[in-house]
Amino acid sequence: MNRLGIFVFYDKEGKADAYVYHLLDSMAGIVDKIIIVVNGIVRSDFLKKFNTYTENVVIRKNVGYDAGAYKEIILGLAENNELANWDEIVLLNDTFYGPFFDWQVIFEEMEVRDVDFWGLSKWVKGKAKWYGGDLPEHVQGYFLVIRKRMLVSSAFVEFWRTLDNLSTYHDVICRFEVMFTVYHSKQGFKYASWLDNDDIYTKTGETVYCVHPYDLIRSCRFPVLKRKAITITNFVQAGAALHYIENHFEYSTKMIWDHIERIEKETSSAPFSFCEIKQFVNTHKKIYIYGYGKWGHAMESLFVYKGWEVSGFIDSNVTKQNQYVRKLEDVQMSCDDGLVVALGKKSFLEVYPQLKGIFEENQLLLPNIM
Repeated sequence: MNRLGIFVFYDKEGKADAYVYHLLDSMAGIVDKIIIVVNGIVRSDFLKKFNTYTENVVIRKNVGYDAGAYKEIILGLAENNELANWDEIVLLNDTFYGPFFDWQVIFEEMEVRDVDFWGLSKWVKGKAKWYGGDLPEHVQGYFLVIRKRMLVSSAFVEFWRTLDNLSTYHDVICRFEVMFTVYHSKQGFKYASWLDNDDIYTKTGETVYCVHPYDLIRSCRFPVLKRKAITITNFVQAGAALHYIENHFEYSTKMIWDHIERIEKETSSAPFSFCEIKQFVNTHKKIYIYGYGKWGHAMESLFVYKGWEVSGFIDSNVTKQNQYVRKLEDVQMSCDDGLVVALGKKSFLEVYPQLKGIFEENQLLLPNIM
């Protein structure tokens, strides 16, 4: 296969972390040429490093997100009659960590499938909460491979020519990611995702790479971990995924944490950032967690993963009382101890007035939910 890679990079500060270079290194044996598209800015030292991978580095305004970047490059190739030069074009961005093993395994499996385009995963038609209704089935756009029959078609070029007004993230999902599959399938082109054979992980209405990262990596040998899957609220799965990667692949999760910690210095995360929890743990003698629901369990997974000790859980629900979960009045805390309030907005508003009257401000780690 004669392949072209189009890689889209975006960073608010114009910095590229180690995981980006690992991703670029991994494409060396897959593509014959790669174009790196910088959306926004890139610092000169990082641009110099990009130039060691390719002479084709394009710096553009961050208009239209990754879809806008793909559009600019693909229409340029079409104008110069270069699309027909390639058996496949690989579109990918920097929104995931990995791969955890050689891409060749994935590409060899997909080469035997009679399809015109494919990706790693797909949305199985179903209701999306953020959308407020049903989204059609579509291949997810963070990693797309398009084959020659589709590349040389007028329909393919027309799709990009008419792709305008992508001013929000939702625009990109609906008009690029969803419509890429809907439009081209209506034109008679066939598609697939690498996960299609694993039916248990293609449930309707689920973004599988966010909901099941550990299950995908362990059971399906999924090659990547999406950045948005690593959150406090999803850390039961995310923590297990990271632990599995550390023990089964030659991939340094230090690259992941270095990137997360740098990004969190620029932007606060809801309900907590990993950095603020780490700082809170380091500045208190004992740590207690208020809440033993979804967030409390996720917080427990984080503490286990990081090797931090939880001195106890507090919950107002008497039915959950046990040796680990107690009522607030049954816990003796000193002024050197800290309390992480792992509650959703409704419960937090009910409980916070009581906590504010008992604890000093520096003893409480409150969720970023207001």
